[in-house]
Amino acid sequence: MTPEAATYLARGSDLYMEGVERFATMQMMGWPQLAQVVRSGQPAVPTDQESRGTFFATLVRCIFPMSFGGAMSAVATLNAGARARIKRILDVAAGAAPWSIPFAHAIRGARVTVVDLPQVTPVTREYTERFGVGDRYDSLEGDLREIDFGGGYDLVILGHIIHGEGRDAGRKLIERAAAALNDRGILLIAELIPNDDRTGPEHPMLFGINMLVHVQGGDVFTMKDYREWLKTAGFKQVKKIRTPMAPSPLILAQK
Repeated sequence: MTPEAATYLARGSDLYMEGVERFATMQMMGWPQLAQVVRSGQPAVPTDQESRGTFFATLVRCIFPMSFGGAMSAVATLNAGARARIKRILDVAAGAAPWSIPFAHAIRGARVTVVDLPQVTPVTREYTERFGVGDRYDSLEGDLREIDFGGGYDLVILGHIIHGEGRDAGRKLIERAAAALNDRGILLIAELIPNDDRTGPEHPMLFGINMLVHVQGGDVFTMKDYREWLKTAGFKQVKKIRTPMAPSPLILAQK
């Protein structure tokens, strides 16, 4: 096998994209209904809580490698002082925890709380144990819109979740993340971000159409949108991290 195939398509690899063929099949079933979706404003396949949980339990395995690489880049941008301040981490809609595992590796004393659906948290436990950090993870199970995050966190991670929440709920999620953070706390946002005119790049714009097809209110949002939401939520510093390990720039915001 090529090095890429051995890394992502071999079952023995830590970065195996498990279930990617099932996920691709599920996604393609909605696209033929694009015209009807545009006319009606409704996603191709309405989903309930149970079906959402089943879908995400499959999805989080196959997207783990992409997110894991991006998280490693985010960790590398933090200086020693910033790392030393991170004692408690909240990983919202954690999935297989690709965004928080690199932080747990780099900051040995940090404890992580994950929020996700009950069908997904067993996958979280599987992956955190595989990477040797499971003993420092706690979980809050349920709908992220209803769960009380609590407070006292030094880092909150929103890894590829805002696009599925939509404009209003995504903005509120950022506000809730801000409320959960300590002073000088950091928010990490990973998303596909189009330019401010929403004319490109191609990948984020196609992903926005995919959200239209499959999720009520789902969309991609511009850096202008994020800066406005973050400023309103009380963040003082906002910066982009460009990394070849992620399909779009990451956002780091500090209170």
